[in-house]
Amino acid sequence: MDGVKIKIENIGEIKNGLLKLYPRSRQVNAALQSSLKKAAEPLKTKLKQMVPKDQKKLEKSIKIFPSKRNTKAGRPSVFVGPKVERDNEGKKIRSNNPAEYFYILEYGFKPGGGDKKINGLGLLPKVTAAAGPQALKNIEGEVIKTLNKRSQKLFGKKLI
Repeated sequence: MDGVKIKIENIGEIKNGLLKLYPRSRQVNAALQSSLKKAAEPLKTKLKQMVPKDQKKLEKSIKIFPSKRNTKAGRPSVFVGPKVERDNEGKKIRSNNPAEYFYILEYGFKPGGGDKKINGLGLLPKVTAAAGPQALKNIEGEVIKTLNKRSQKLFGKKLI
């Protein structure tokens, strides 16, 4: 392998270079979102293993889903957990909602507060500690794959 030296003057150069390689567009954001979903699989698997098994509905409802809004930088993000179930009109939250049950398990109270406070299970920090490193490795691999595809398209050769 050839020796390559890279001299970085400041982080702004890296940002500008990545923005040129990855301009904000629907197509690029879709590719990034797909990479994020693949990378988040270990988090989903670990969370499914850690939730109480008293209600299979909660375990089945845990998914990876996109956020409705992009980040401040205009890039997509994904969430891992139970998705809020709404009625057919999309307005009211359904009763017996797994997402609300998960919220109570995690924090010890209902969304918006409640009259009783109990200690929550705190699953999210545990899941992050257990499966986070693997998810970060997956993100690195997925980003390199996506960078290489984009580079191949633009320059006719892979970056890495």
